[in-house]
Amino acid sequence: MVRLVPDLCGGMGSSFLHSPPMPRFYMHVREDGEEASDGEGFDATDQLAATLLGVRAAGQIIADEFAMGRHPVSFTLCIDDDEGNRLETLPVRASVG
Repeated sequence: MVRLVPDLCGGMGSSFLHSPPMPRFYMHVREDGEEASDGEGFDATDQLAATLLGVRAAGQIIADEFAMGRHPVSFTLCIDDDEGNRLETLPVRASVG
């Protein structure tokens, strides 16, 4: 987040304070012994926010698979930090009926 701070020295300009960059996380999907790696990653405020985004992504994957008539669905969603440390491993299973 960037905050505009008034110039208290009487000048016409403004100075900016920059907060540190948000951490970068990576989501990988493991299915049938293979892992699809996330090469881009995403920014999130912290590990909890990254996990919540992972849960949302898992829900979208399930919806997409069901829409294509594929069920039951079973995969593992993994979340790593920018140093490659595995932070979360979320087993996902869903079926119809």
